[in-house]
Amino acid sequence: MTNYFDIFTIVSNLAFLFPLEEAVEEQEWGPAIVYALIVLCSSLYHSCNSLANGCIGLSPDRLRNMDFFTAQLCIPIIALYAIHVWSDRWYAFKEISLALLTVALYFAQAYWGNSFYVQMLVAGLSFGAIFAYWGLYALRRWRKHQLPGAGPVGHYLPKYNWYYFTFGISLSALAVSLYAAEMLDHRLYWATHSCWHLCAAFGQYWLLKIWPRKETRLYEESDKHGHKGRRVALLDQMKDHHTYAIPSSALVLRHLPPQTRVAAQLK
Repeated sequence: MTNYFDIFTIVSNLAFLFPLEEAVEEQEWGPAIVYALIVLCSSLYHSCNSLANGCIGLSPDRLRNMDFFTAQLCIPIIALYAIHVWSDRWYAFKEISLALLTVALYFAQAYWGNSFYVQMLVAGLSFGAIFAYWGLYALRRWRKHQLPGAGPVGHYLPKYNWYYFTFGISLSALAVSLYAAEMLDHRLYWATHSCWHLCAAFGQYWLLKIWPRKETRLYEESDKHGHKGRRVALLDQMKDHHTYAIPSSALVLRHLPPQTRVAAQLK
């Protein structure tokens, strides 16, 4: 018998379009691909599980494995985003780490199945990596302060937007709790799982906003090393015109005066 409340488990996946849009805006293509796969795999699984015993030639178990795999992958993805080093090598390291984590998660799922232990292992390792990053960051700041003539330390933790970080982590922790609750009691599965989708999606959305916009980071990094690229030169012109809102490169051009916009496009 079809439970029409299951429609909420399908529609609630659309909440992942919010972090998907934010990841594309930030040009974080790894998270963007994962969020797109979550929307696809989870919607497909819940649609086929609710309306038919199988779909597009795949069994319900195979569809559920795909749904579980993509959902768990978003945890280390956001941990890698929270750990940031201002270096071009870091971006390559993140891509390699993502590939290795994908393989590790596949084998963990193959060994333990779609159990809560897999999620706890992934979440524990991800948070452990963030805490280790904070410790190394604080140590580096402290050692820099010990150099002769060094100024005040200023801060020992990364320059997150801590309001967004707290909100995102709280929603993510609530999502983990809801996942544990639905495994213990299946009577209101549609409600619990739909809330899990919403909490997980918006937790990812707010965590993607903890760093300054990528254009701002590029400006700060290039200015630090004394070289400026096309996008950084454009930001210099924005500063001259007292324009500090930087939504995206395309929108930046619209906000500049016509003569500045033409000059920026020629660079």
